[in-house]
Amino acid sequence: MKKKKITHYLGIKIPAATYSETNKARKDVEALNEKHLERIAKDPEFIALNEDLKIRDERRERKILIIEFPRTQSRK
Repeated sequence: MKKKKITHYLGIKIPAATYSETNKARKDVEALNEKHLERIAKDPEFIALNEDLKIRDERRERKILIIEFPRTQSRK
């Protein structure tokens, strides 16, 4: 078991918490991650966000930047 003393920024001492490290959370985290991935695959906001991120990444990979100026009436 580990104990860690923390001193609050006002000088108040917070009692140490007693805990033991375990490796039991790994299965729960994997299950939560799977549910998370399923949820975001169906959520329209996440779908739109992923599309925007994909476009952003594609633009960053370009070697040439194309700048288009709007044509004015006098240039037609």
